[in-house]
Amino acid sequence: TGFLWDYMGAGWFPREWPDYDQTLDTCAERAPDPLERRREIDNLTDPKRSDFPTLPAYPGWPEVRP
Repeated sequence: TGFLWDYMGAGWFPREWPDYDQTLDTCAERAPDPLERRREIDNLTDPKRSDFPTLPAYPGWPEVRP
């Protein structure tokens, strides 16, 4: 895991994505749900289907079954 952290951790982003922190902050500011709701969704162990709405099926796509 040390190798993966060195590659994907803080040492990787500054070289490959210099404005990563700024981009992350901008993304968080533009998110449609409040921070508390995003944390709740992120921590769900058994998510409800209603938390992730989908569009109805249309020709060529199979029908969604509950």
